[in-house]
Amino acid sequence: MPRFIQQALRDEDITLYGTGSQIRTFTHVDEVCQCIIKLMDTPEAYGTVIKIGGVEEVSVKELAKKSSR
Repeated sequence: MPRFIQQALRDEDITLYGTGSQIRTFTHVDEVCQCIIKLMDTPEAYGTVIKIGGVEEVSVKELAKKSSR
């Protein structure tokens, strides 16, 4: 993703590896921090695996199309 982001910021052609069908989800860092703070105050969460992240999946190919607009 770092190279992808650098190319998008420079308005360069995006390099896709493979088919570009790899899926990513994104979450704002503030939301992640809020979740972690709430979990620290929740004793029932101790020792539990919890996924913190977005729910909207987007393929790398879709991201490349959006960044070229």
